[in-house]
Amino acid sequence: KAFQAAKNNEQKAKMQYMLAKCERNHFYNHKNKSGESCWSIEDNGKNFFEWDGFKNLKKDYSKTKFYREVIAECGYFKMYVSQNNK
Repeated sequence: KAFQAAKNNEQKAKMQYMLAKCERNHFYNHKNKSGESCWSIEDNGKNFFEWDGFKNLKKDYSKTKFYREVIAECGYFKMYVSQNNK
């Protein structure tokens, strides 16, 4: 609903970032189904994914001011962008 209500690309970029954060949180919450402390969960080696929100933010909103802000503030997104600029 928020994405549909967005009036410009800056707002749509923010929605894509929020989508990616939700996707990432869903992954980590389901990775920890046992309810254990996150420090005691065994690492399966797969902790980085190309979330749809990140893909869309890079593909459709890379010209926005918010995109540059996310790169400056979010190391996870910065890593995603640098790995996918090849």
